[in-house]
Amino acid sequence: MGLARGDYAGVTEHLQAWLQHRIAADRVTGLSMALLDDQQPLWAAGFGQADKAAGQAATAQTRYRAGSISKVFTAAAVMQLADAGRLDIDAPLARYLPEFSLRQRDDTAGPITPRHLLTHHSGLPGDRIEGMWTRNPAHFGTLLDYLRDEYRAFPPDLVHAYSNIGFTLLGVLIERASGMDFHTYMQTRLLDPLRMGASAFASAAPAGDRAVAAYDEFGKPGEELPLRDTPAGGLNSTALDLLQLARLMFAEGIFEGEALLSPAAIRAMTTPQNEDCPLDADLRVGLGWHFAPDAVQGGGPVLFHNGGTLCHRAVLMLLPQHRLAVAVMANSANAMPTLMDAAGHALGLLLEAKSGIEPPPRQINKQDARYPPTALDSFPGSYDTPLGFVTIRNDAGQLRLHAGGQRLRLNPRADGYLRLEYRLLGLFSLDLGKLGDYAYTRAHIAGREVLLARNAGGWYLAGERLEPVPIPPVWRARLGVYEYVGGDALVTGLIGRTELKEDSGFLLVETTSKEGRQQLALAALDDDTAIVRGLGRGRGESVLVRRDGGRETVLHAGLAFRRQETR
Repeated sequence: MGLARGDYAGVTEHLQAWLQHRIAADRVTGLSMALLDDQQPLWAAGFGQADKAAGQAATAQTRYRAGSISKVFTAAAVMQLADAGRLDIDAPLARYLPEFSLRQRDDTAGPITPRHLLTHHSGLPGDRIEGMWTRNPAHFGTLLDYLRDEYRAFPPDLVHAYSNIGFTLLGVLIERASGMDFHTYMQTRLLDPLRMGASAFASAAPAGDRAVAAYDEFGKPGEELPLRDTPAGGLNSTALDLLQLARLMFAEGIFEGEALLSPAAIRAMTTPQNEDCPLDADLRVGLGWHFAPDAVQGGGPVLFHNGGTLCHRAVLMLLPQHRLAVAVMANSANAMPTLMDAAGHALGLLLEAKSGIEPPPRQINKQDARYPPTALDSFPGSYDTPLGFVTIRNDAGQLRLHAGGQRLRLNPRADGYLRLEYRLLGLFSLDLGKLGDYAYTRAHIAGREVLLARNAGGWYLAGERLEPVPIPPVWRARLGVYEYVGGDALVTGLIGRTELKEDSGFLLVETTSKEGRQQLALAALDDDTAIVRGLGRGRGESVLVRRDGGRETVLHAGLAFRRQETR
Protein backbone atom coordinates (compact mmCIF):
# COMPACT_ATOMS: atom_id res chain seq x y z
CA MET A 1 0.00 0.00 0.00
CA GLY A 2 3.03 2.28 0.38
CA LEU A 3 2.57 3.26 4.02
CA ALA A 4 5.32 5.30 5.69
CA ARG A 5 6.90 4.08 8.93
CA GLY A 6 4.64 4.96 11.84
CA ASP A 7 1.71 5.94 9.63
CA TYR A 8 -0.94 4.33 11.77
CA ALA A 9 -3.35 7.10 10.81
CA GLY A 10 -3.04 5.87 7.23
CA VAL A 11 -3.78 2.35 8.42
CA THR A 12 -6.96 3.32 10.26
CA GLU A 13 -8.15 5.62 7.46
CA HIS A 14 -7.77 2.80 4.96
CA LEU A 15 -9.42 0.25 7.28
CA GLN A 16 -12.45 2.44 7.90
CA ALA A 17 -13.18 2.69 4.19
CA TRP A 18 -12.35 -1.00 3.62
CA LEU A 19 -14.59 -2.21 6.45
CA GLN A 20 -17.50 0.02 5.49
CA HIS A 21 -17.37 -1.44 2.00
CA ARG A 22 -17.03 -5.06 3.16
CA ILE A 23 -19.80 -5.07 5.75
CA ALA A 24 -22.16 -3.60 3.15
CA ALA A 25 -21.06 -6.03 0.44
CA ASP A 26 -21.13 -9.04 2.79
CA ARG A 27 -24.31 -7.96 4.59
CA VAL A 28 -22.77 -8.02 8.04
CA THR A 29 -25.07 -6.33 10.54
CA GLY A 30 -22.55 -5.05 13.11
CA LEU A 31 -18.79 -5.27 13.58
CA SER A 32 -16.14 -3.93 15.98
CA MET A 33 -12.36 -3.92 15.46
CA ALA A 34 -9.39 -3.03 17.67
CA LEU A 35 -5.66 -2.78 16.86
CA LEU A 36 -2.64 -3.20 19.16
CA ASP A 37 1.06 -2.34 18.91
CA ASP A 38 2.86 -4.15 21.75
CA GLN A 39 1.30 -2.69 24.93
CA GLN A 40 -0.41 0.25 23.23
CA PRO A 41 -3.94 0.06 21.82
CA LEU A 42 -3.83 1.99 18.56
CA TRP A 43 -7.41 2.26 17.44
CA ALA A 44 -10.85 0.78 17.96
CA ALA A 45 -14.15 1.43 16.22
CA GLY A 46 -17.53 -0.03 15.42
CA PHE A 47 -19.35 -0.32 12.12
CA GLY A 48 -22.95 -1.08 11.29
CA GLN A 49 -25.60 -1.83 13.89
CA ALA A 50 -25.41 -3.51 17.26
CA ASP A 51 -29.21 -3.56 17.55
CA LYS A 52 -31.41 -2.69 14.58
CA ALA A 53 -34.64 -2.43 16.53
CA ALA A 54 -33.14 -0.06 19.10
CA GLY A 55 -31.25 1.95 16.49
CA GLN A 56 -28.02 1.22 18.36
CA ALA A 57 -24.78 1.49 16.40
CA ALA A 58 -21.85 -0.87 16.95
CA THR A 59 -18.97 0.83 18.77
CA ALA A 60 -15.53 0.02 20.14
CA GLN A 61 -17.22 -0.88 23.46
CA THR A 62 -19.89 -3.20 22.04
CA ARG A 63 -20.02 -6.59 23.78
CA TYR A 64 -20.22 -9.84 21.79
CA ARG A 65 -19.85 -13.58 22.21
CA ALA A 66 -16.21 -14.54 21.55
CA GLY A 67 -17.02 -18.19 20.81
CA SER A 68 -14.00 -20.46 20.56
CA ILE A 69 -11.55 -17.61 21.26
CA SER A 70 -12.54 -18.66 24.79
CA LYS A 71 -10.21 -21.61 24.31
CA VAL A 72 -7.00 -19.55 24.39
CA PHE A 73 -8.11 -18.04 27.70
CA THR A 74 -8.93 -21.49 29.06
CA ALA A 75 -5.50 -22.65 27.85
CA ALA A 76 -3.85 -19.72 29.64
CA ALA A 77 -5.63 -20.69 32.87
CA VAL A 78 -4.40 -24.28 32.53
CA MET A 79 -0.85 -23.00 32.10
CA GLN A 80 -1.24 -20.76 35.16
CA LEU A 81 -2.06 -23.83 37.22
CA ALA A 82 0.84 -25.72 35.65
CA ASP A 83 3.15 -22.82 36.59
CA ALA A 84 1.86 -23.09 40.17
CA GLY A 85 2.60 -26.81 40.29
CA ARG A 86 -1.09 -27.69 40.57
CA LEU A 87 -1.03 -29.92 37.49
CA ASP A 88 1.28 -31.47 34.91
CA ILE A 89 0.04 -31.13 31.35
CA ASP A 90 1.83 -34.35 30.38
CA ALA A 91 0.30 -36.47 33.15
CA PRO A 92 -2.72 -38.69 32.41
CA LEU A 93 -5.92 -36.67 32.65
CA ALA A 94 -7.35 -39.39 34.89
CA ARG A 95 -4.84 -38.41 37.60
CA TYR A 96 -6.83 -35.21 38.14
CA LEU A 97 -10.24 -36.46 36.98
CA PRO A 98 -10.41 -40.03 38.29
CA GLU A 99 -13.97 -40.46 37.02
CA PHE A 100 -12.83 -39.72 33.47
CA SER A 101 -13.17 -42.83 31.36
CA LEU A 102 -13.61 -43.47 27.68
CA ARG A 103 -13.93 -46.70 25.79
CA GLN A 104 -11.20 -47.53 23.32
CA ARG A 105 -10.76 -50.14 20.65
CA ASP A 106 -6.96 -50.07 20.60
CA ASP A 107 -5.39 -51.30 23.82
CA THR A 108 -1.98 -50.01 22.70
CA ALA A 109 -3.07 -46.35 22.71
CA GLY A 110 -1.52 -44.30 25.50
CA PRO A 111 -3.38 -42.17 28.04
CA ILE A 112 -4.93 -38.82 27.20
CA THR A 113 -3.13 -35.86 28.77
CA PRO A 114 -4.02 -32.17 29.16
CA ARG A 115 -1.49 -31.40 26.43
CA HIS A 116 -3.49 -33.61 24.05
CA LEU A 117 -6.62 -31.63 24.91
CA LEU A 118 -4.83 -28.30 24.44
CA THR A 119 -3.69 -29.29 20.94
CA HIS A 120 -6.82 -31.15 19.75
CA HIS A 121 -4.85 -34.39 19.47
CA SER A 122 -6.62 -36.39 22.19
CA GLY A 123 -8.81 -38.44 19.88
CA LEU A 124 -11.89 -37.43 21.90
CA PRO A 125 -15.20 -36.97 20.06
CA GLY A 126 -15.69 -33.41 18.83
CA ASP A 127 -19.05 -32.50 20.36
CA ARG A 128 -22.02 -33.66 22.35
CA ILE A 129 -24.59 -31.78 20.31
CA GLU A 130 -27.62 -32.71 22.41
CA GLY A 131 -28.00 -30.02 25.07
CA MET A 132 -25.09 -27.92 23.86
CA TRP A 133 -27.31 -24.90 23.08
CA THR A 134 -30.43 -24.69 25.22
CA ARG A 135 -32.26 -22.24 27.44
CA ASN A 136 -31.36 -24.22 30.56
CA PRO A 137 -28.01 -25.90 29.94
CA ALA A 138 -26.59 -28.46 32.32
CA HIS A 139 -23.21 -27.91 33.96
CA PHE A 140 -20.42 -28.72 31.53
CA GLY A 141 -19.07 -31.29 33.99
CA THR A 142 -21.90 -33.62 32.97
CA LEU A 143 -19.84 -34.45 29.88
CA LEU A 144 -17.81 -36.79 32.08
CA ASP A 145 -20.93 -38.95 32.48
CA TYR A 146 -21.63 -38.86 28.75
CA LEU A 147 -18.11 -39.96 27.81
CA ARG A 148 -18.28 -43.19 29.82
CA ASP A 149 -20.38 -44.77 27.08
CA GLU A 150 -18.44 -43.21 24.19
CA TYR A 151 -15.41 -44.48 22.32
CA ARG A 152 -12.19 -42.69 21.55
CA ALA A 153 -12.26 -41.62 17.92
CA PHE A 154 -8.48 -41.86 17.33
CA PRO A 155 -5.35 -42.73 19.28
CA PRO A 156 -3.68 -39.65 20.78
CA ASP A 157 -1.35 -37.76 18.43
CA LEU A 158 -2.61 -39.45 15.26
CA VAL A 159 -4.29 -36.43 13.69
CA HIS A 160 -5.63 -32.99 14.55
CA ALA A 161 -9.33 -33.43 15.34
CA TYR A 162 -10.87 -30.29 16.81
CA SER A 163 -12.80 -31.07 19.99
CA ASN A 164 -15.05 -28.78 22.00
CA ILE A 165 -15.46 -31.66 24.44
CA GLY A 166 -11.69 -31.68 25.04
CA PHE A 167 -11.57 -28.01 25.99
CA THR A 168 -14.69 -28.34 28.09
CA LEU A 169 -12.92 -31.06 30.09
CA LEU A 170 -10.09 -28.58 30.65
CA GLY A 171 -12.66 -26.42 32.42
CA VAL A 172 -13.39 -29.33 34.78
CA LEU A 173 -9.64 -29.76 35.24
CA ILE A 174 -9.30 -26.09 36.19
CA GLU A 175 -12.01 -26.50 38.82
CA ARG A 176 -10.33 -29.56 40.35
CA ALA A 177 -6.79 -28.17 40.29
CA SER A 178 -7.79 -24.74 41.67
CA GLY A 179 -10.57 -25.74 44.06
CA MET A 180 -12.68 -22.95 42.54
CA ASP A 181 -15.69 -22.72 40.28
CA PHE A 182 -14.50 -22.33 36.67
CA HIS A 183 -16.22 -19.00 36.06
CA THR A 184 -14.92 -17.60 39.35
CA TYR A 185 -11.38 -18.74 38.62
CA MET A 186 -11.38 -17.23 35.13
CA GLN A 187 -12.76 -13.93 36.40
CA THR A 188 -10.56 -13.48 39.46
CA ARG A 189 -7.30 -15.04 38.26
CA LEU A 190 -7.24 -14.04 34.59
CA LEU A 191 -9.88 -11.60 33.32
CA ASP A 192 -9.76 -9.17 36.24
CA PRO A 193 -5.93 -9.11 36.40
CA LEU A 194 -5.95 -8.43 32.64
CA ARG A 195 -8.28 -5.45 33.29
CA MET A 196 -10.94 -7.01 31.05
CA GLY A 197 -13.76 -5.11 32.72
CA ALA A 198 -16.30 -5.79 29.97
CA SER A 199 -15.62 -9.53 29.87
CA ALA A 200 -16.89 -12.63 31.65
CA PHE A 201 -17.37 -16.33 31.06
CA ALA A 202 -21.07 -17.15 31.13
CA SER A 203 -23.57 -19.59 29.71
CA ALA A 204 -25.74 -16.77 28.37
CA ALA A 205 -24.86 -14.16 25.77
CA PRO A 206 -24.14 -10.61 26.95
CA ALA A 207 -27.19 -8.58 27.96
CA GLY A 208 -27.89 -5.05 29.04
CA ASP A 209 -25.66 -2.06 28.41
CA ARG A 210 -23.56 -2.24 25.21
CA ALA A 211 -24.66 -5.80 24.37
CA VAL A 212 -25.41 -6.64 20.75
CA ALA A 213 -28.51 -8.24 19.39
CA ALA A 214 -28.03 -11.42 17.35
CA TYR A 215 -28.72 -11.83 13.63
CA ASP A 216 -28.78 -14.81 11.32
CA GLU A 217 -27.00 -15.11 7.97
CA PHE A 218 -29.80 -13.18 6.28
CA GLY A 219 -29.70 -10.26 8.71
CA LYS A 220 -32.88 -11.34 10.48
CA PRO A 221 -33.09 -11.39 14.29
CA GLY A 222 -31.73 -14.63 15.71
CA GLU A 223 -31.70 -16.23 19.13
CA GLU A 224 -28.35 -16.69 20.85
CA LEU A 225 -29.18 -19.55 23.19
CA PRO A 226 -27.14 -20.23 26.35
CA LEU A 227 -24.21 -22.61 25.98
CA ARG A 228 -23.36 -25.64 28.12
CA ASP A 229 -19.68 -25.87 27.12
CA THR A 230 -18.54 -22.50 28.48
CA PRO A 231 -14.80 -23.33 28.78
CA ALA A 232 -14.83 -23.97 25.02
CA GLY A 233 -16.95 -21.03 23.92
CA GLY A 234 -18.60 -19.02 26.71
CA LEU A 235 -16.53 -15.81 26.86
CA ASN A 236 -18.43 -12.53 26.45
CA SER A 237 -16.10 -9.67 25.56
CA THR A 238 -15.21 -6.67 23.42
CA ALA A 239 -12.60 -6.35 20.70
CA LEU A 240 -10.54 -4.09 22.96
CA ASP A 241 -10.70 -6.51 25.88
CA LEU A 242 -9.54 -9.44 23.73
CA LEU A 243 -6.32 -7.56 22.98
CA GLN A 244 -5.39 -7.66 26.66
CA LEU A 245 -4.42 -11.31 26.22
CA ALA A 246 -2.18 -10.29 23.32
CA ARG A 247 -0.48 -7.77 25.60
CA LEU A 248 0.20 -10.58 28.08
CA MET A 249 1.66 -12.78 25.34
CA PHE A 250 3.91 -10.01 24.04
CA ALA A 251 5.21 -9.21 27.55
CA GLU A 252 6.13 -12.86 28.23
CA GLY A 253 3.48 -13.29 30.89
CA ILE A 254 3.81 -9.94 32.67
CA PHE A 255 0.82 -7.60 32.70
CA GLU A 256 1.27 -4.14 34.16
CA GLY A 257 3.94 -5.43 36.52
CA GLU A 258 2.11 -8.59 37.61
CA ALA A 259 3.36 -12.03 36.56
CA LEU A 260 0.32 -13.97 35.34
CA LEU A 261 2.19 -16.59 33.29
CA SER A 262 5.80 -17.70 33.13
CA PRO A 263 7.90 -17.02 30.00
CA ALA A 264 8.18 -20.80 29.64
CA ALA A 265 4.39 -21.10 29.54
CA ILE A 266 4.15 -18.39 26.90
CA ARG A 267 6.81 -20.14 24.78
CA ALA A 268 4.97 -23.46 25.06
CA MET A 269 1.66 -21.90 24.06
CA THR A 270 3.20 -20.26 20.99
CA THR A 271 5.42 -23.15 19.84
CA PRO A 272 4.12 -25.76 17.37
CA GLN A 273 3.26 -28.93 19.26
CA ASN A 274 2.38 -31.29 16.40
CA GLU A 275 5.38 -31.38 14.09
CA ASP A 276 5.63 -35.15 14.64
CA CYS A 277 2.09 -35.81 13.34
CA PRO A 278 2.55 -36.49 9.61
CA LEU A 279 -1.19 -36.58 8.87
CA ASP A 280 -1.39 -32.93 9.92
CA ALA A 281 0.85 -32.02 6.94
CA ASP A 282 1.65 -28.29 7.40
CA LEU A 283 -1.11 -27.56 9.92
CA ARG A 284 0.47 -26.27 13.13
CA VAL A 285 -1.05 -25.75 16.56
CA GLY A 286 0.33 -24.47 19.85
CA LEU A 287 -1.32 -24.85 23.24
CA GLY A 288 -4.71 -23.33 22.57
CA TRP A 289 -3.47 -21.33 19.58
CA HIS A 290 -3.50 -22.14 15.88
CA PHE A 291 -0.98 -20.87 13.35
CA ALA A 292 -2.19 -19.04 10.23
CA PRO A 293 0.79 -18.91 7.84
CA ASP A 294 -1.41 -17.79 4.95
CA ALA A 295 -2.88 -14.76 6.77
CA VAL A 296 0.13 -12.39 6.58
CA GLN A 297 3.34 -13.04 4.67
CA GLY A 298 6.78 -11.73 5.59
CA GLY A 299 6.33 -10.99 9.29
CA GLY A 300 7.01 -14.32 10.94
CA PRO A 301 4.54 -16.77 12.50
CA VAL A 302 0.93 -15.65 12.86
CA LEU A 303 -1.10 -16.92 15.81
CA PHE A 304 -4.87 -16.86 15.75
CA HIS A 305 -8.08 -18.27 17.03
CA ASN A 306 -11.52 -17.59 15.69
CA GLY A 307 -14.87 -18.22 17.27
CA GLY A 308 -18.44 -18.76 16.20
CA THR A 309 -21.61 -19.23 18.22
CA LEU A 310 -25.13 -19.40 16.82
CA CYS A 311 -25.09 -15.79 15.63
CA HIS A 312 -21.78 -14.25 16.77
CA ARG A 313 -18.37 -14.43 15.08
CA ALA A 314 -14.93 -13.26 16.27
CA VAL A 315 -11.22 -13.41 15.33
CA LEU A 316 -8.11 -12.70 17.42
CA MET A 317 -4.88 -12.63 15.38
CA LEU A 318 -1.30 -11.94 16.59
CA LEU A 319 2.05 -11.30 14.90
CA PRO A 320 4.34 -12.02 17.89
CA GLN A 321 7.65 -11.23 16.16
CA HIS A 322 6.50 -7.63 15.67
CA ARG A 323 4.15 -7.49 18.67
CA LEU A 324 1.10 -6.56 16.62
CA ALA A 325 -2.45 -7.82 17.12
CA VAL A 326 -5.97 -7.40 15.77
CA ALA A 327 -9.33 -8.34 17.27
CA VAL A 328 -12.56 -8.17 15.31
CA MET A 329 -16.07 -9.26 16.37
CA ALA A 330 -19.50 -9.34 14.71
CA ASN A 331 -23.13 -10.15 15.51
CA SER A 332 -23.94 -11.86 12.18
CA ALA A 333 -23.91 -15.59 11.53
CA ASN A 334 -22.46 -15.04 8.04
CA ALA A 335 -19.55 -12.84 9.12
CA MET A 336 -16.60 -15.25 9.50
CA PRO A 337 -15.11 -14.84 5.98
CA THR A 338 -15.32 -11.07 6.42
CA LEU A 339 -13.63 -11.18 9.84
CA MET A 340 -10.80 -13.48 8.72
CA ASP A 341 -10.09 -11.25 5.73
CA ALA A 342 -10.33 -8.13 7.91
CA ALA A 343 -7.93 -9.46 10.55
CA GLY A 344 -5.31 -10.55 8.00
CA HIS A 345 -5.64 -7.32 6.02
CA ALA A 346 -5.33 -5.14 9.12
CA LEU A 347 -2.34 -7.09 10.43
CA GLY A 348 -0.58 -6.74 7.07
CA LEU A 349 -1.13 -2.98 7.12
CA LEU A 350 0.15 -2.72 10.69
CA LEU A 351 3.25 -4.70 9.75
CA GLU A 352 3.99 -2.35 6.88
CA ALA A 353 3.45 0.76 9.00
CA LYS A 354 5.59 -0.51 11.88
CA SER A 355 8.45 -2.22 10.07
CA GLY A 356 8.30 -1.16 6.44
CA ILE A 357 7.74 -4.79 5.42
CA GLU A 358 5.23 -5.12 2.63
CA PRO A 359 3.79 -8.64 2.41
CA PRO A 360 5.27 -10.30 -0.68
CA PRO A 361 2.99 -11.58 -3.44
CA ARG A 362 1.60 -15.00 -2.66
CA GLN A 363 3.39 -17.37 -4.99
CA ILE A 364 2.19 -20.93 -4.74
CA ASN A 365 2.33 -21.88 -8.40
CA LYS A 366 5.32 -24.14 -8.01
CA GLN A 367 5.82 -27.78 -7.21
CA ASP A 368 6.66 -29.09 -3.75
CA ALA A 369 8.95 -32.13 -3.68
CA ARG A 370 7.32 -33.35 -0.47
CA TYR A 371 3.92 -33.66 -2.12
CA PRO A 372 4.37 -33.61 -5.91
CA PRO A 373 1.51 -33.59 -8.41
CA THR A 374 0.07 -37.01 -9.11
CA ALA A 375 -1.31 -38.47 -12.32
CA LEU A 376 -4.90 -37.67 -13.16
CA ASP A 377 -5.82 -41.33 -13.33
CA SER A 378 -4.86 -41.73 -9.63
CA PHE A 379 -7.71 -39.47 -8.44
CA PRO A 380 -10.93 -41.32 -9.32
CA GLY A 381 -12.42 -42.96 -6.25
CA SER A 382 -14.38 -42.18 -3.08
CA TYR A 383 -13.19 -39.85 -0.35
CA ASP A 384 -14.23 -38.45 3.00
CA THR A 385 -13.65 -34.67 2.93
CA PRO A 386 -14.81 -31.60 4.89
CA LEU A 387 -17.68 -31.55 2.36
CA GLY A 388 -18.56 -35.07 3.46
CA PHE A 389 -18.49 -38.18 1.29
CA VAL A 390 -17.54 -37.35 -2.29
CA THR A 391 -16.67 -39.28 -5.41
CA ILE A 392 -14.24 -38.29 -8.11
CA ARG A 393 -14.96 -39.71 -11.54
CA ASN A 394 -13.24 -39.57 -14.89
CA ASP A 395 -15.95 -38.65 -17.38
CA ALA A 396 -14.47 -38.83 -20.86
CA GLY A 397 -11.15 -37.40 -19.74
CA GLN A 398 -12.66 -34.76 -17.43
CA LEU A 399 -12.31 -35.25 -13.65
CA ARG A 400 -15.51 -34.39 -11.81
CA LEU A 401 -16.09 -34.26 -8.07
CA HIS A 402 -19.61 -35.22 -6.95
CA ALA A 403 -20.61 -33.91 -3.50
CA GLY A 404 -24.10 -33.57 -2.05
CA GLY A 405 -25.74 -33.14 -5.42
CA GLN A 406 -23.11 -30.67 -6.63
CA ARG A 407 -20.67 -31.38 -9.45
CA LEU A 408 -17.33 -29.62 -9.53
CA ARG A 409 -14.53 -29.99 -12.04
CA LEU A 410 -10.93 -30.80 -11.17
CA ASN A 411 -8.71 -29.20 -13.77
CA PRO A 412 -4.90 -29.11 -14.03
CA ARG A 413 -3.08 -25.94 -13.02
CA ALA A 414 0.10 -24.61 -14.56
CA ASP A 415 2.15 -26.19 -11.75
CA GLY A 416 0.72 -29.66 -12.36
CA TYR A 417 -1.62 -29.73 -9.38
CA LEU A 418 -5.41 -29.65 -9.68
CA ARG A 419 -7.89 -26.90 -8.91
CA LEU A 420 -11.63 -26.97 -8.31
CA GLU A 421 -13.98 -25.25 -10.73
CA TYR A 422 -17.72 -24.98 -11.02
CA ARG A 423 -19.32 -24.36 -14.38
CA LEU A 424 -22.87 -23.07 -14.59
CA LEU A 425 -24.76 -25.12 -17.16
CA GLY A 426 -21.40 -26.69 -17.96
CA LEU A 427 -20.36 -23.50 -19.75
CA PHE A 428 -19.61 -20.56 -17.46
CA SER A 429 -16.93 -20.82 -14.77
CA LEU A 430 -18.08 -19.41 -11.43
CA ASP A 431 -15.81 -18.05 -8.71
CA LEU A 432 -15.48 -20.54 -5.83
CA GLY A 433 -13.66 -18.01 -3.68
CA LYS A 434 -10.75 -19.36 -1.65
CA LEU A 435 -11.84 -22.93 -2.38
CA GLY A 436 -10.87 -22.32 -5.98
CA ASP A 437 -7.42 -21.04 -4.99
CA TYR A 438 -6.29 -24.34 -3.47
CA ALA A 439 -3.96 -26.75 -5.26
CA TYR A 440 -4.85 -30.43 -4.83
CA THR A 441 -2.79 -33.60 -4.92
CA ARG A 442 -2.84 -37.10 -3.51
CA ALA A 443 -0.31 -38.61 -1.12
CA HIS A 444 0.39 -41.73 0.94
CA ILE A 445 0.95 -40.68 4.58
CA ALA A 446 1.18 -42.90 7.66
CA GLY A 447 -0.44 -45.78 5.82
CA ARG A 448 -3.35 -43.67 4.56
CA GLU A 449 -4.24 -42.56 1.05
CA VAL A 450 -5.12 -38.90 1.49
CA LEU A 451 -6.13 -35.86 -0.50
CA LEU A 452 -4.07 -32.74 0.26
CA ALA A 453 -4.90 -29.09 -0.43
CA ARG A 454 -2.37 -26.24 -0.50
CA ASN A 455 -2.75 -22.51 -0.07
CA ALA A 456 -0.12 -19.86 0.62
CA GLY A 457 0.40 -21.30 4.09
CA GLY A 458 1.20 -24.85 3.06
CA TRP A 459 -0.49 -28.23 2.76
CA TYR A 460 -3.54 -29.37 4.71
CA LEU A 461 -5.44 -32.62 4.97
CA ALA A 462 -8.42 -32.38 2.63
CA GLY A 463 -9.69 -35.93 2.74
CA GLU A 464 -9.01 -39.64 2.99
CA ARG A 465 -9.58 -42.12 0.20
CA LEU A 466 -12.11 -44.79 1.14
CA GLU A 467 -12.78 -48.27 -0.18
CA PRO A 468 -16.07 -50.11 0.33
CA VAL A 469 -16.19 -52.39 3.37
CA PRO A 470 -18.71 -55.18 3.99
CA ILE A 471 -22.17 -54.10 5.15
CA PRO A 472 -23.56 -56.70 7.59
CA PRO A 473 -27.15 -57.82 6.93
CA VAL A 474 -28.33 -56.30 10.22
CA TRP A 475 -27.15 -52.86 9.08
CA ARG A 476 -28.58 -53.32 5.61
CA ALA A 477 -31.91 -54.09 7.27
CA ARG A 478 -31.72 -50.67 8.97
CA LEU A 479 -31.68 -48.70 5.71
CA GLY A 480 -34.38 -46.08 5.57
CA VAL A 481 -35.43 -42.60 6.69
CA TYR A 482 -34.87 -41.63 10.33
CA GLU A 483 -36.36 -38.96 12.55
CA TYR A 484 -34.74 -37.17 15.46
CA VAL A 485 -36.47 -38.20 18.69
CA GLY A 486 -34.46 -36.20 21.24
CA GLY A 487 -35.64 -33.23 23.24
CA ASP A 488 -33.30 -30.51 21.96
CA ALA A 489 -35.45 -27.74 20.47
CA LEU A 490 -32.57 -26.23 18.50
CA VAL A 491 -31.70 -29.54 16.88
CA THR A 492 -35.36 -30.15 16.08
CA GLY A 493 -35.45 -26.86 14.18
CA LEU A 494 -32.20 -27.39 12.32
CA ILE A 495 -32.11 -31.04 11.36
CA GLY A 496 -33.79 -32.09 8.17
CA ARG A 497 -34.29 -35.40 6.44
CA THR A 498 -31.88 -38.08 7.67
CA GLU A 499 -31.49 -41.28 5.71
CA LEU A 500 -29.34 -44.38 6.09
CA LYS A 501 -28.66 -45.67 2.60
CA GLU A 502 -26.36 -47.81 0.51
CA ASP A 503 -24.62 -46.50 -2.59
CA SER A 504 -21.94 -48.23 -4.64
CA GLY A 505 -21.08 -50.54 -1.77
CA PHE A 506 -20.84 -47.78 0.86
CA LEU A 507 -23.04 -47.45 3.94
CA LEU A 508 -23.94 -43.76 4.03
CA VAL A 509 -25.89 -41.46 6.31
CA GLU A 510 -27.33 -38.54 4.38
CA THR A 511 -28.62 -35.38 6.04
CA THR A 512 -30.48 -32.54 4.38
CA SER A 513 -30.71 -29.08 5.93
CA LYS A 514 -30.80 -25.47 4.80
CA GLU A 515 -27.03 -25.69 4.21
CA GLY A 516 -27.64 -28.42 1.64
CA ARG A 517 -27.16 -32.16 1.46
CA GLN A 518 -24.20 -33.99 3.02
CA GLN A 519 -23.26 -37.63 3.18
CA LEU A 520 -20.95 -39.39 5.62
CA ALA A 521 -19.61 -42.91 5.18
CA LEU A 522 -20.01 -45.43 7.98
CA ALA A 523 -18.17 -48.67 8.70
CA ALA A 524 -19.99 -51.28 10.77
CA LEU A 525 -17.82 -52.80 13.50
CA ASP A 526 -20.47 -55.17 14.83
CA ASP A 527 -24.25 -55.51 14.83
CA ASP A 528 -24.73 -52.49 17.11
CA THR A 529 -21.72 -50.27 16.42
CA ALA A 530 -20.44 -48.31 13.44
CA ILE A 531 -17.93 -45.51 13.07
CA VAL A 532 -17.86 -42.41 10.89
CA ARG A 533 -15.09 -43.00 8.38
CA GLY A 534 -12.32 -40.51 7.63
CA LEU A 535 -9.85 -38.33 9.50
CA GLY A 536 -10.29 -35.15 11.53
CA ARG A 537 -13.15 -33.46 13.32
CA GLY A 538 -16.25 -35.60 13.70
CA ARG A 539 -14.60 -38.63 12.10
CA GLY A 540 -13.78 -41.86 13.87
CA GLU A 541 -16.77 -41.25 16.13
CA SER A 542 -19.21 -43.99 17.04
CA VAL A 543 -22.77 -44.59 15.90
CA LEU A 544 -24.41 -46.85 18.48
CA VAL A 545 -27.65 -48.82 18.38
CA ARG A 546 -29.64 -49.31 21.57
CA ARG A 547 -32.89 -51.25 22.08
CA ASP A 548 -35.80 -50.27 24.31
CA GLY A 549 -39.08 -52.12 24.28
CA GLY A 550 -38.30 -53.80 21.00
CA ARG A 551 -37.51 -50.52 19.17
CA GLU A 552 -34.05 -49.50 18.06
CA THR A 553 -32.59 -46.06 18.72
CA VAL A 554 -29.50 -44.92 16.83
CA LEU A 555 -27.22 -42.61 18.81
CA HIS A 556 -24.52 -40.23 17.61
CA ALA A 557 -23.01 -37.16 19.34
CA GLY A 558 -25.71 -37.46 21.99
CA LEU A 559 -28.47 -37.29 19.35
CA ALA A 560 -31.11 -40.01 19.14
CA PHE A 561 -32.81 -41.19 15.92
CA ARG A 562 -35.42 -43.80 15.10
CA ARG A 563 -36.35 -45.19 11.75
CA GLN A 564 -39.69 -44.04 10.45
CA GLU A 565 -42.30 -46.76 10.19
CA THR A 566 -43.01 -47.74 6.60
CA ARG A 567 -46.56 -47.92 5.40
